[in-house]
Amino acid sequence: MPCRSACRRDTRDNIFIGRIIISHLRALIPYLAKHKWRIAAGIFFIVLTNVFSASAPKVLGVAVDSIKHNVSAGILGMYAGLIVLITVLQGVFRYKMRMTLIGFSRVAEYDLRNDIFAHLQKLPSRYF
Repeated sequence: MPCRSACRRDTRDNIFIGRIIISHLRALIPYLAKHKWRIAAGIFFIVLTNVFSASAPKVLGVAVDSIKHNVSAGILGMYAGLIVLITVLQGVFRYKMRMTLIGFSRVAEYDLRNDIFAHLQKLPSRYF
């Protein structure tokens, strides 16, 4: 039974640390809100990338199962082409995902850096 209190304490500590982290990250909300459409597009591309990542093995499984039923080489070629198409689409959406999210992060970092610099310029010289 000693594990219960130790486990409970660890959970409380993790929740406390999580709250501290979230309280510090709240300052980033204006920068995230400014670019909500880029974030939404990035999430959309993440979903599409994962859909295509999951669908290629499914198509391969159908192709392997169809071999048992003596399908023609044309049908197997169609499955191979479909797998290639799915892989190409997966790559396109992965590229779009990375460009969207990395582009957003650079713009948000630029805005944050300019705000910090503007704040530093307002401070009196004796502060430094």
